[in-house]
Amino acid sequence: MQLALVAGALTIDAIALVNIVSRIDDGGWTLNRVTVLGVNLILLVNLAVTAWLLVRLLRSRPGAAHALARWQTGLLPVYGAWALAAILLLSPLPGLV
Repeated sequence: MQLALVAGALTIDAIALVNIVSRIDDGGWTLNRVTVLGVNLILLVNLAVTAWLLVRLLRSRPGAAHALARWQTGLLPVYGAWALAAILLLSPLPGLV
């Protein structure tokens, strides 16, 4: 069930990314679009690796549960770094209004 939920979230995130890119093509780059694009790319990678690790867990591979937990907790600093970059680096850029 968890793998099906992750697969569904992966599909929805891919659709969201297509919409974000099409809005960038139509209306140009804005601070919100860049920020949302970045966090959705991180989420896409997170969900894809999580799905792969869940498949390993379902196949009863040794250490799969530990690898999944390590992956999920290891990504927290990545989300934090992206938030910090969006606040400190992207917001002062001219043209991203």
